[in-house]
Amino acid sequence: MNSPIIRDATTFDIDRLQEIVGVRAIHRLRLLARKLHKKFHGSTTIWHINSSGVGGGVADILSFLVPFSTELGVPTQWLVIGGDQAFFKITKAFHNALQGSSQVDINDEMFSYYRQMTATNAVMLERLIKRRHWSPPDIIVLHDPQPAALITHWRSKFPDTIFIWRGHIQFDMAAWGPLHPGRRVWEMLVGFINQCDAAVFHLPEQVPSGITVPVRFILPSINPLKHINRELSGPGAAEFIDSTLSKYDMEDLQDRSIPLVIQNGRFDPWKDPEGVVQAFREARQCLPKGRKPPHLLLVGPLAGDDPEAHDILAQLGQVVDGDSDVHILPIFPQENGVTSGQAQALREMGVDHRQLRLGDLMELEINVFQTRADIIVAKSLREGFGLSVTGAGYHAKPRIVSQVGGLSVQVTDGQGNLCAYPVGGAPGFSREASIAMSRDWMIKLLCSARLRRSMGARAKRHVMRNFLPHRHLEDYFRLFLDLRLPINNQS
Repeated sequence: MNSPIIRDATTFDIDRLQEIVGVRAIHRLRLLARKLHKKFHGSTTIWHINSSGVGGGVADILSFLVPFSTELGVPTQWLVIGGDQAFFKITKAFHNALQGSSQVDINDEMFSYYRQMTATNAVMLERLIKRRHWSPPDIIVLHDPQPAALITHWRSKFPDTIFIWRGHIQFDMAAWGPLHPGRRVWEMLVGFINQCDAAVFHLPEQVPSGITVPVRFILPSINPLKHINRELSGPGAAEFIDSTLSKYDMEDLQDRSIPLVIQNGRFDPWKDPEGVVQAFREARQCLPKGRKPPHLLLVGPLAGDDPEAHDILAQLGQVVDGDSDVHILPIFPQENGVTSGQAQALREMGVDHRQLRLGDLMELEINVFQTRADIIVAKSLREGFGLSVTGAGYHAKPRIVSQVGGLSVQVTDGQGNLCAYPVGGAPGFSREASIAMSRDWMIKLLCSARLRRSMGARAKRHVMRNFLPHRHLEDYFRLFLDLRLPINNQS
């Protein structure tokens, strides 16, 4: 079993963020922090708990939201539950069932093992907390189904603490018939959620029935200061791009005139990577003669809480076998060593590779592929939000995006202006339609640099206005202020 851990926070450069978002945005956050301390009698402490310390959207968010909150004077900690392969296979089955898959077997033994592992995590986390000499927190946020059952162990242990459950996935209630496995999982999960003080989702349409606690809505964000979002320009940047392409045997793409389409995200059936390959191959056949053929790259991290990814990679390998224009690139954060060429380029960029933390090099490399890309695709069948789409928008890349889940709020800017090209049809998403529409948009974008530039500019404006950390943390602080204190803590 992988033991639970405490992810020690990095620092967060508020001054650099303030240069991007403005003085007023940071001033509002400082005022809210002072209000929080007043509410909690002088100080406010927060714990966030999830199932992965690196890889995936939740880990990405916590890696900057936790130190950002702490730098504002609200001490915040990040705890990661542990588990064995059986536990994470079970929780991935829960995830797939909740998102609408009827092809997973959910049984009582899985629920029993999930509770057993939760009890083990509760004890082991308590030992870690005791060694750190931490006092009980004012607020605990449990992210997604994996740590949700901790509430049954900690509600009595921390009677003065506010508990919040935060859902990040897309719940497909329409697929849940009376015997659907998603309904069984939800009936278990909602029992834990209703022991909390509030539940948080991305959007109202993602909320299943049966919740009896207050429900709030908070959209995620990206951190423009992270390695994955930094602009790769200036001394050493071009060399780092080329050395990274060489590292992964993609020297052909050092020729910037070769068009590149990428999909960045976990290797997950809900990302429909095979559908992306099909759309790309059809688009390639329809391009005017005489052009250099485009390449497709499917890239993403391998997270420790997602054992299903290896099966998806094996299937993809068979689909693309022999197609030299299609690249599949899983990146392993723990095994991702720096090459000599990368190290030299990073030094020119002002980055000491010896000081990079776990996941930093992975972010820089994914940044390379996003920077090199001409088109970003996110042809998901289900999606909680899609932070990789947000990051692509911050890079001012034109995006082809499914109209599902939280991706829907990234397609238009609220005034009806397109910020990404939508595929799949609405209402009622169709995989077949999404493949055909992705093909058509790829053809148009590959044939028009002007179209790529204009849509990329709109995408960046939308991200800057709506999906940066100051707005995200402000939403959390306002939620914490709105919730009632436990009875014992109201004096």
